[in-house]
Amino acid sequence: MASVIFWNLSELKLEVFRSLHNDRCWRELARCARVHSKWTNLALDELWRADVYLMAKSLASIPRARRQYYASRMATLDLRMSYNDSIHSYDDSIHSSVDGLKFPKLKKVTFDNCSRDEYQRYRLADYIQSTLETLSVEDRAYSDAKIGPLLLSDVADRCRNLKTIKFSVPGWDIAPKDLARLFESVYPGYVYFASNYDGVITYDVLQALSRNPNLKYLILESVRVAESTTAPFPVMEELRLKVYSDAVPWVTKCFGAVTKLEIAIFASSNEPCLQHVSSLSQLRELSIITPGGSGERLLEHDFIALSSLHKLSTLKIGGSFYPTTTNWSQRDSEAMFSGLPSLEHVEIFFGRDTVPDSIISAISRFCPRLRFISLIGRIKESRFLELEAPLFPNLKSMEVSGFVSGLAIDEVVRMLNDIAPALEVLRCPNEHQHTQRICHAFEVFRNPARVAQRMERHLSERAKIPDASKITP
Repeated sequence: MASVIFWNLSELKLEVFRSLHNDRCWRELARCARVHSKWTNLALDELWRADVYLMAKSLASIPRARRQYYASRMATLDLRMSYNDSIHSYDDSIHSSVDGLKFPKLKKVTFDNCSRDEYQRYRLADYIQSTLETLSVEDRAYSDAKIGPLLLSDVADRCRNLKTIKFSVPGWDIAPKDLARLFESVYPGYVYFASNYDGVITYDVLQALSRNPNLKYLILESVRVAESTTAPFPVMEELRLKVYSDAVPWVTKCFGAVTKLEIAIFASSNEPCLQHVSSLSQLRELSIITPGGSGERLLEHDFIALSSLHKLSTLKIGGSFYPTTTNWSQRDSEAMFSGLPSLEHVEIFFGRDTVPDSIISAISRFCPRLRFISLIGRIKESRFLELEAPLFPNLKSMEVSGFVSGLAIDEVVRMLNDIAPALEVLRCPNEHQHTQRICHAFEVFRNPARVAQRMERHLSERAKIPDASKITP
């Protein structure tokens, strides 16, 4: 009796079906829709609003006379075309399969970059509607089609509830005024532009973006943006940029409230630039990358300026920081990390260079909250023995790419246990055999029961495999 009352309550049924949706149990939802007529609508609504690529193709497999029944429930529509190698062309049948259908609950649409002719031929404007919250235009290989002004105009006129705009197309056929008008009309919280928009992201576009009260995440993969804007970005939380070093002052002036910054810097001069980043006092997470070669690296001593970011909890430095014993001292390491007491997560890429002992000792001394550290470079583990243990009392996870001293594996394991008594995970991201053996030995030392269970499962699985030599034809 209780179960009957339970399943007669639509709110409880909806909660169960939503849970199945959140767990991506599509087959189970399809089965629920066939159990009882009172379940059908609720289960189908949860099934067909799924944010998965295959929903549009699934719709195409249904007889056309019944497609509208399911299209009315769809919240996500992915219209990207697949490439047919046999005819060296794109299969556009996905567009014909949904042509003429109405999608009243549509919230997210994704399609390929297309020419003006394709935009009109496939009637893509039909899917640019007031219910839309996410618009994503993806790059299509073997095509030189670019984002055009017609798409931006339709979005500006119809999509006032848009929350996410993502243009992953490496090319454009628009003017700055088209983008400025778009961002004067819609106020998304997430904006992404791929590379090669250098001539489009201008002062007017930035001004329009800066007046957006909802903008929290901005990703501009444009390396020549260096214009300034007087309007701030008051609620900006996350920013990802590619810029030349002479544009870094502009970044700090525009995005003073940002708390998470991922910046790829191309060194355009020998002038220091990170002192400008250090003025972003609200930063919690910082990632700095230099994509170029050795001639485009930032100055080593430029990184000392980061010590003023007292609230920083995550610091990632990749491909740009190469201190050596000839130009980097213990005093430099202490100056860099003495102002970072809140660090909990540190990743530094040294390439094939040796990790300076002074960096390790400075981090251990000034960063007591550290829980994760990744040091990609050569590490002389014998040097740890010269430092007072424990170095990292709260460290839970460590990633290293190469121990190079001649210590025995069991000596290294005991040493790691002494310097990081709370360490639970030790990983090696590459194929360095000596370090891989140390990682395995450490896991056996710290978690023998877990290793034994894993081995037991492995042997059990192997036992299920029939011995081919005993199988008679």
